[in-house]
Amino acid sequence: MVDCKFNPVSESKTDDVSSMSVVNDHIKIVKFVYIGRVMWEGQKNLAELFSALDKVSGNWQLEIFGTGDAAEIDHVKNFVSNHQLEKHVIIRGWVAKPFDNLECDYLVLTSKYEGLPMVLIEAQQHGIACISANCPTGPDDIITLESGYLYEPGDIDQLSGILQRCIDAPTVPFDPRKIRALSSRFAEGNYFENVERSLNMINTSNRKG
Repeated sequence: MVDCKFNPVSESKTDDVSSMSVVNDHIKIVKFVYIGRVMWEGQKNLAELFSALDKVSGNWQLEIFGTGDAAEIDHVKNFVSNHQLEKHVIIRGWVAKPFDNLECDYLVLTSKYEGLPMVLIEAQQHGIACISANCPTGPDDIITLESGYLYEPGDIDQLSGILQRCIDAPTVPFDPRKIRALSSRFAEGNYFENVERSLNMINTSNRKG
């Protein structure tokens, strides 16, 4: 039996649910956020996100936190301009602590591959629902039916359908408290407890052998 372990993550100090950055009460504009390196067709695959957003309608906004090569950023800006999405997209650039004072409904990740995407875990620690490509590896270890949506990489229609469902919904259908609770298994304390438990099981097995 393979016992999977995850790298430990420091727990968020945001314990008061009232201070969480989720805008899920009587939504007027659904706010998506992308946090990470700006890459149009590379690992982060922002081309897929924008192709999906170009298919949706309604009141929505995407904020991008991150930087990248000038050519990659130009790809984003040109797509926004050519598809008349200026009123929907805000490029914030690099921000040291993007989750501080962040107001959003969903964090979106369209990567072609990941290791363990820490940005999804950090979002969950703040009670934020996530939308992610079910890429190798990590997202399906983090996102559950109670914390967000997964879509098949490359399936732009599926992604746009999920985004449209989020835009059309009167509220975010996920409980920030449950999302935060789900992130606790990646916290440092739980991680080291799991490691110790596994080592004890291995030692016991060796003694019996």
